[in-house]
Amino acid sequence: MQPAQAEGGGSSSNNLKKWGPIGAIVLVVAAVILWNTRYLERAAADLGFTRVVALFQPHRYSRVAALSLDFADAFSCADSVVLMEVYGAGEAPIPGVSGKSLLDDLLRRHPRSRSAYLPHRFDVVPYLASRVRVGDLVMTMGAGDVTTIGPELLAELTRQEVAGELTCR
Repeated sequence: MQPAQAEGGGSSSNNLKKWGPIGAIVLVVAAVILWNTRYLERAAADLGFTRVVALFQPHRYSRVAALSLDFADAFSCADSVVLMEVYGAGEAPIPGVSGKSLLDDLLRRHPRSRSAYLPHRFDVVPYLASRVRVGDLVMTMGAGDVTTIGPELLAELTRQEVAGELTCR
């Protein structure tokens, strides 16, 4: 199957893109606002997706430092959370603030969360491709490298499907 691309309507069309169909749908959300993260996860469940997989690359160290616990709670509705390293956007790193520190906060607040921290971008697509199942909604959120993961993930799933390597997970 060839992934089809459709853009959302209204003024948010630059922030939300959907690729599919391939059994799993990937949403790319460019802007992460804490309330819309919870809203999207709940809407996904209401739309009948089996699981919500949230991939998040935090934007700016100062933002993670200020909002780490809020981010941790924002992903509580997701069935699985994958965190990437912070995209600094020119900001100098803050000691003790990273994607790993966000994971630590997430696990302290929600110890049963299925979560992973992947600091290296090249590990993300293989990790997700080995875990995504038919009926999943994969939401990629944040800034930086995460914006390229959605199309790459679907390309890999399509490659696996064509090669006969994609199995029902």
